[in-house]
Formats: sequence, C-alpha cells, structure tokens
Amino acid sequence: MSKEFLLNTFRNVNGGSYSWNLYFLKINHRFRGNPYYVYKHTFRNATYLSDYISALLDLVIQYQIEPLESVQDYNGENSKTSCDKLDIHNDLIEEQWSELVGSVVGAPREQITGKYQGYILDGQPTAEELPQITIVKAGNPIISLDKKNSKVFKHTVNGELEQLTDELCRLYLNADFFVIADTLYSFNHSFEGMFNLEKTLHRLKMQAVESIMGTNVFQDAEKVRGFMKSYTSPKTFLTLKQQRMNKLQTSEGRIEIAERLRINTTESNDLIIVNQEQANQLIKYLCYKIFQDKETDNLIEVNSVINDNVFG
Repeated sequence: MSKEFLLNTFRNVNGGSYSWNLYFLKINHRFRGNPYYVYKHTFRNATYLSDYISALLDLVIQYQIEPLESVQDYNGENSKTSCDKLDIHNDLIEEQWSELVGSVVGAPREQITGKYQGYILDGQPTAEELPQITIVKAGNPIISLDKKNSKVFKHTVNGELEQLTDELCRLYLNADFFVIADTLYSFNHSFEGMFNLEKTLHRLKMQAVESIMGTNVFQDAEKVRGFMKSYTSPKTFLTLKQQRMNKLQTSEGRIEIAERLRINTTESNDLIIVNQEQANQLIKYLCYKIFQDKETDNLIEVNSVINDNVFG
C-alpha cells in the first residue's frame, strides 16, 4: 500500500460515502481481560461531526500524507518522513485490535468516569467497494477549566462575567494512526502504548533468542543466552531474518560472520561470544541493523532495515 493509496482513500471520503461515529477511549492494562472501555458520543447538531471529519481529513492529507517520502512495514523505527504500516492480523497487535473493535461494537451510551486516553472515529462505508476506516488520536479530549490555581469566567449576553466550570471537548485536526480495511498506518509510536506492545515485544525477544540459540553454534551456550536475554532493545528483533539465520547455521557462513564482526571461532567454527558487546553486534547483524563501510571496513549501526547486499 503506497502513499497514493492513502491519498486516494481519503480523497474519496465525501458527502454520504461514510457514516461516522465518535467514541471516547479509556485504557487499563493493569488487569486481565479486555483493557478497552469506550463511550459513544453524540452531538446536539448532526452537522458538527461531519464538519469536523471534513476539516480533519483535509489537514491529514495536506500535512501528514502529502509530505510522506515512503510507506514502509513497521520495524519499530518510525521516521518523520515515513508512515509505518502493519497488518491488523499481525501477532503484535491482533489480539489488542480485536478487543478494541469488540469494545466499540458493544459501546454503552453511559459516560465512563475518569480520564480518557484517546478517541476513535469509526467510519462505516455506505458502498460495498469502499473500505472501513478507523481514525485514532491518543490523549484526553476532555479539558477541565476548573483548576486549583485559576478561575475561568465567560462574558454573558448582559456583558457580565460568569464563572465557567464546565468541561470542554477538544478534537484535534490530526491523527496518530488509522486503520483502512485490514492495515494499520501509523505516523508515530502512539499505538505501541495503546496496544501495550512493550509486553508483546518482550515475548518476541525471548522467542527470537531461543531461535538463535537453537542453531547450536556457540561455545558456552548458556553464557551467550544470558548476553542475548540482556539485550535492551526488543524492537531490534522485529527484523530478524531467516536469510541471516541460515548463514549462521553453515560453517562457511559462520566464518564469514566471525570475520566481519571480529569474533573468534572454535576449530569446528562455532562462535566464541565473550562479552555483551559481541552478543549485541551479532544480534544487530542477524536483524539487519549494521553494515560494513566499504572504505574503512568499520561496522556502522543503522535505524532502518538494510538489505543483504551491503555486506556483499
């Protein structure tokens, strides 16, 4: 899915092509079960929401989509010039997305007490050929003017001042992420906290470590396993590739890896990892996060994923 797809999708949202609803979102990851609580909001004037959606989409197109240089698969390293995409059936978010959708479908009319963590705009197409669109913004939309350190007043029609203690609702003219059909598109990392990805990424890291250790190509394997479990950036393992794992499992491949990473080997060409730094370098190599400068032969770390050609 490209930048042009996003532009075309939002430009096709007009008039009665979609039916929109607004939901306030409260999240609690501290307990078992569905962490998402949503409250469906209605408007006194039916045109308020449609006018807001129109203004929102115009500015999302102008300031968020048009400046994009690329739309790329999610790898945990979002840049300001790219938009990440992630299938909603990906193991990273499938369960959380399903729970969120379930909460929206069964949203009560009763207002939820406490602070909100965001709001959802659910767009249901009126024609079969159009995709469903869900727009999400993180942050509490409710503004309380009644503060301990200040008082707020408003002018009445008689020119008098009247204290204003009502809560206000502020809806922003940008989006943190949206879902079109079965794909999530994110402009920042807000969805990671909303979907509690820290826990999921830790589980991914542990699975990846066991896959690497399962190759049985290390001297003092338990020490190496300890180094790898101590690696501090679980997102790195999002880009662990089988191509590099296959190289690790051949004697010739390990010789090449050892030479490039300056790691010693045994007579049977098993890798000798003696410290955390060497383990970190191997992880980054397997996950396409380092390359070798052709002029200096120095290893250089990168944020984005590189292809295998940079190592020859």
